[in-house]
Amino acid sequence: MSSDTKDHKPGTGRSLAQGLKDLRHRLEDQLMLAADQSIALWPKSLLNAKLQLDPGRDHPLLIAHRGAWLEAGFLENTLPAFQRAIDCGCQGLEFDVHLTADGVPVVHHDPDTERVFGRACRLAETNFADLRRGFPQIPTLAEVASRFPFAHLFVEIKGGAEIWSAKERELVRQALSDHAQWHVMSLDLKTLTQFAQDPHFGSKRCVPVATTNVVEASQLALEQNWAALTGQWLLLTNGRIRLHRARGQMLGAGFIASPNSLAREWFRGVGWIFTNHGHLAPGWWKTLSAASPHDPADGGTP
Repeated sequence: MSSDTKDHKPGTGRSLAQGLKDLRHRLEDQLMLAADQSIALWPKSLLNAKLQLDPGRDHPLLIAHRGAWLEAGFLENTLPAFQRAIDCGCQGLEFDVHLTADGVPVVHHDPDTERVFGRACRLAETNFADLRRGFPQIPTLAEVASRFPFAHLFVEIKGGAEIWSAKERELVRQALSDHAQWHVMSLDLKTLTQFAQDPHFGSKRCVPVATTNVVEASQLALEQNWAALTGQWLLLTNGRIRLHRARGQMLGAGFIASPNSLAREWFRGVGWIFTNHGHLAPGWWKTLSAASPHDPADGGTP
């Protein structure tokens, strides 16, 4: 997933188009934050009286979006941020992947390093050895997969379909190697379709990330039998959730920022919880489940 809640600061080397894109993301972030804060203020009477079971699972999959990067001292999409989220109790990690000039899949959100590191370097124009010397904090996909063998990895593929030919897709598969639990995600539905049609990936490894195109992403996920539908929770209607659950597909919602919004999504039938608060969400869930114990004898589906 693509947005965040820290400031985007377009640098002098960034294009006007990128600056406008950053501004749009900031506006989306503020809208989502305001909506989440409103739910955080709801009285408990407006939430379900008890937690309900999801089929085959008695808790949500808590997924740290870019790691525990909102905690002071941690940098997004780095091994320490991922480790911190896992140590706090998250079971999943979501991160972004680009290719270097010599075809190494690396974990970084932007196509360049300026926003995060304050120095401009375009990943696609830089060989990995040079990138590693200049920005040692940026891990490779293989390093993340090796470091966290028991985490469920959500690999967001950045860039358009023209970048990800069969050769480039194979680089991603090789980097994931024998890792047991992973899915590839993309905002670009054409890119995701290419991965879904690749026998080394297949439809059940693919997850669209919907923004305002929820209907289009939903229809493709249903038609192509993708693994799930994910998107900003504010745009996932109850009817859309029921439609995908009826087809046996998972739902994922981001970016959860309070205990109340976590509870709300779980009650609605969302099993994958993406959050920028990877250091806090496991504690939210522990408190919620302790305060609202479910009864397995009558705990049907949400």
